[in-house]
Amino acid sequence: MSTGIEELELERERAKRTCTNATADPWPPLKPLPDASLPAVPTLSPTLLPAALHSWLADAAERLDVPFELVATPALVMLGGLIGRRLGLCPKRHDDWVVVPNIWGAIITRPGFLKSPAMQEAKRFISDLARSAAAAHEARQAAMDIEREVIEAQIAKLKREAAGQRGDPESLRDGLPILKQRLAATVTIPSRYYTNDSTVEKLGELLNENPAGLLLLRDELAGWLSTLDKAGREGDREFFLEAWNGVGEYSVDRIGRGTLHIPALTVAICGTMQPGKLRAYVAEALDEGRGADGLLQWFQLLAWPDFSGEWHNVDRLPDLAARERARRVFESVTTLPGSKDIPTIRFAPEAQELFDEWRRELESRLRSDEFTDCPAYESHVAKYRSLMPALALISHVADAADAPGEGFVSSVGARVGLTAAQRAAALVDFFDAHAKRVYAPELGRLKSPGTAL
Repeated sequence: MSTGIEELELERERAKRTCTNATADPWPPLKPLPDASLPAVPTLSPTLLPAALHSWLADAAERLDVPFELVATPALVMLGGLIGRRLGLCPKRHDDWVVVPNIWGAIITRPGFLKSPAMQEAKRFISDLARSAAAAHEARQAAMDIEREVIEAQIAKLKREAAGQRGDPESLRDGLPILKQRLAATVTIPSRYYTNDSTVEKLGELLNENPAGLLLLRDELAGWLSTLDKAGREGDREFFLEAWNGVGEYSVDRIGRGTLHIPALTVAICGTMQPGKLRAYVAEALDEGRGADGLLQWFQLLAWPDFSGEWHNVDRLPDLAARERARRVFESVTTLPGSKDIPTIRFAPEAQELFDEWRRELESRLRSDEFTDCPAYESHVAKYRSLMPALALISHVADAADAPGEGFVSSVGARVGLTAAQRAAALVDFFDAHAKRVYAPELGRLKSPGTAL
C-alpha cells in the first residue's frame, strides 16, 4: 500500500508528463469575457404611482439626484407590506383566490450610488410608525407594571391567608384564577411593522403578535440570500417562500423548543443589491441548473436603473406638503385591523375586464415558446399573476386614503377601480423590462447597450 507522500509524487509526475506533451492542453477551454453592456431599461414615470405618493417620491428623487424608481420601488414594497393581511383582493369575478400585497423588491446599483439614502426615504413613514408604537408601548407598559405589582401583592396575600391557621385553602380556587387572569392582562404587546434581522422562530413569534404581517428590511440582500444557501438552513428557505404567498399558515417544530404555529404567515421583503453580487448570485444558480436559485424570482419588483453622466446639486427644502400627504396614507393603513382572517374586495366591472384581458395575454405568453431556454425568467414572469392585482390593491388603498371628504374605511372597502388597474398593468410592464436586465445572462438578449452599473 503506498503512502500519502508516494501518491503525491506520482501525481506530480503525471502532471509533468501532461504539461510536456505537445499535443495536450493542460488548461480548460477559454471562455469569453462577459459582455459589459446591458439591455436598455425605461425610467419610471411618477404618474404610474398614486397621486398621494408620487409628489413626495419625485421630490425626494430629485433632491437625491437619483432615478425615480430608486425611491419608488421600496416605497411600493413598504406600503404593500404595511397593508399585508389588513386587506386582500380577489382578482377573479367569483373565485375565492386571494392576493395580499406583501411584495418582495430590491433596488440595484453600484456602491456609492445612493441606494441606502433612497431606502431610508422610502422607509421614512414606517420608521415613524415604529417609533410611535414603541413609545406608546413603553408608556402603557409603565402603567401596567404598577398594576402588576399590585396584583402580585394580592396573590401573595391570598396565598398567605389560605395557608394560615384559620385559612381556607379552597378559597384559592375562587380568587386565584381571577387574579392570574388580571395579571396576564398587564403584559402589553408592542405593535411592530418591520425587522432587520431575525431567526424564523423569533419572526414567527412576532407574526403571532402582529397578524397583519411584517416587513423584513435589509440594506444588503446578497448577504441574506447567501445565508439561506447554507447547509442546515433549508427550513428557513421554505419558511420565507411560504411567507411570500402571504395568505397561509406555518408550523415550526424544534427539539427543545416545541411547536410554534403561525396562523398568519405574511412577510414582505425589501433591500438593496450591488450588480456584481447579483450577477454572481444569478450565475451560480444558472450553472447549477436550478433556474436562478428559485428564490430570486420571488423578488417581483427589481429596479436596476441607469444613471446619467451628469450630477446635479439640488439643495432645497423638502416638499413638506407632499410628504405629509403621503404620510397620511401610511397612517391611514394602520387604522385597518389585522388578523388571520383577511377581508377582501374585488375589481369594479371595467377594472375586471381589464384584468381578464391582461391575464389572458399573460397566460398566452407563458404558453408560447418565448421561455423555451429561459426557465428562471419564465418563473419570474409567472408570478406576475399575483403582482398585477397586488399593485392595483396598493394603488386603491393609497387613493382611498387620499380621497377628500370620505371615510377611509368605507372608501377602501369599495371595489378596485379602472385607474388603479391601469397603473398596475403599466407597472408590471416597467418592472418586466428591469427583470430582463437581471436575467440577461440567461436570456442572451444583450442587444441594446446601457450604462454598466
